[in-house]
Amino acid sequence: MKRLDQGLAAAMRALCIVCLLLLFAIVALSVLNRFAGFTSMGWADELIELLFAWLLFIGAACLWRERAHFCVDLMPHTLRGTRRGRVLDVAICGASIVLLVVFVWQSWQLAATASDDSPVFALSKKYWYGVMPVAGAIMLGYSLRDLWAGLRGRPLEET
Repeated sequence: MKRLDQGLAAAMRALCIVCLLLLFAIVALSVLNRFAGFTSMGWADELIELLFAWLLFIGAACLWRERAHFCVDLMPHTLRGTRRGRVLDVAICGASIVLLVVFVWQSWQLAATASDDSPVFALSKKYWYGVMPVAGAIMLGYSLRDLWAGLRGRPLEET
């Protein structure tokens, strides 16, 4: 399981890096093109939108894996190591799981019913929306891991 986790983490990080580098290159090319006027870059907006969607959602899943999202952690830090702290961790994981189940279901419905195409590349918008249920499922898997650890009484930092 640990190898699968490490492989998934490496793949998500690599995808985020590739998306970021491509975004940087397209924006730099667009800025240069405005000064030099080489060619039309009507395609750039579409590609930026696609890359940004994948960067955003896969990046969120990377942060979710490491529990590195911004949060107000006064109560968890105050209660760390106590029974109430473990109950709070389990409750937070449970609420996250409910939210993520709804998110995955709704984003799956959106991706599955998308029928429009992008104007320039004529690609299905499913490529734009498809990252949402994928990233949501990854986050759901990590939330289930955290819930399991919390129910077993292990601190989440050790998972």
